[in-house]
Amino acid sequence: MHEPPFIVNDSRAPVSSEYVHTLNNLIAEGRRSDAVEYFMTEAVGVPAEFIEYMKVAPHWAAMESTSHTLAYDGMVMGTTQSGNPLPTDRWQVNVPVLIMVGENSGQLFADAAQALSELVKQSEIHMLPGLEHSAVVTSPNLIAEVIVQYDQKEQLTK
Repeated sequence: MHEPPFIVNDSRAPVSSEYVHTLNNLIAEGRRSDAVEYFMTEAVGVPAEFIEYMKVAPHWAAMESTSHTLAYDGMVMGTTQSGNPLPTDRWQVNVPVLIMVGENSGQLFADAAQALSELVKQSEIHMLPGLEHSAVVTSPNLIAEVIVQYDQKEQLTK
């Protein structure tokens, strides 16, 4: 798992309880660009002043084309982005779990990883040196290498 986006404290503002409803309304109204903008500012935490620069980037159109799926993420996340501790009855996991966090990522990711690790008995946090949240795009080979190494280590301990 790479940087679970839980908001478990005041490391950043929580996502609005109306988030999914608002996204669905924007999509229903055909306002795909507004839906992406709302996602980026409300869920991701991108400062509003950066949005206009992002809109001229080639990937903005791709995000607009899949904007109808953004609410799905919000539904899956449920209340785990509310700024409250994670629900203790939700994480009944009986397999080893690797939780990766970029060294240069925001504090919320480190806090979320720690909170999840405390609830998942067979978990391990791995710090990705010099990386940030975009590592899945900028350094996929490094992430794959860490996963393979973790899997090999787990196979040896069986």
